[in-house]
Amino acid sequence: MSDRRWGVEIAGAMTEVREAIHRSPELGLENPDTQDVVLRALKELPLEVSTGRGSTSVTAVLRGGAGPTHGSRRSVLLRADLDAVPVTEVTGLDCASERDGAMHACGHDLHTAMLVGAARLLCHHRDELEGDVVLMFQPGEEGWEGAQVMLDEGVLDASGTRVSAALALHVFSAEHPSGQFFARPGPMMASSTSVDVVVRGRGGHGSMPHLAQDPIAACAEMITSLYAMVARDFDCARPPGPHRGCGAGRDPAQRHSQRGAIRSDAASLLSRDHHHRGPGNQTAAEWPRGSS
Repeated sequence: MSDRRWGVEIAGAMTEVREAIHRSPELGLENPDTQDVVLRALKELPLEVSTGRGSTSVTAVLRGGAGPTHGSRRSVLLRADLDAVPVTEVTGLDCASERDGAMHACGHDLHTAMLVGAARLLCHHRDELEGDVVLMFQPGEEGWEGAQVMLDEGVLDASGTRVSAALALHVFSAEHPSGQFFARPGPMMASSTSVDVVVRGRGGHGSMPHLAQDPIAACAEMITSLYAMVARDFDCARPPGPHRGCGAGRDPAQRHSQRGAIRSDAASLLSRDHHHRGPGNQTAAEWPRGSS
């Protein structure tokens, strides 16, 4: 049977996996319902399956039937992410999220279904594989450092041999038609981190603004300077991309807060010393009270 014919046969099963996951989105490192869907989808396949200790991850190893049984035997890792994002779905689709405040709006349901499909296809060709394949189903991609949790638990050595390569993909249906694949040398997608900034000023009467210290004006200057910095302080061929949002503090006259996100493929811009595990890898900074 050709790969195309085999792909058509398993497409229905992949759709079922995707829709089941889409209906029950889960956030962070604990995705038990999603994990259960994956485990049931892999149950009948000739795989060595294990689950994570620090998260609801799934790792499956496929042993190829060809090539050396030890020594120079190599392995490759394929990875998909499991978690959703904190968004309420209003699409009205038959498979729409049944959980308020959570939705698979980033395509991880598709990634997981595709990796399940890849597992079935590779198992069909098991006797032709001269090495092993590690299937990595990762929770906590949306800012929870789920990959690091799995690395710490030894996913790269799950087959008994350190993987020679790790492969993943991301859907991009917002800009490109279905069925097309894109790649380029070097980084393909940007990393993301966020920063919370609180600027404290000094309140005053509306008739005497010169006696107050306006935090909104200071924040506006900061935002303008950040965008100018990108154009002047970084390589124009590989710039970071700052995005910002803001919200008023409890006392709008004296305090203004804003949240920004930085997307970049320059790892040197991001210091792991300032990260903590949690949504968005947030880093907080606060200007002294009374500054403008």
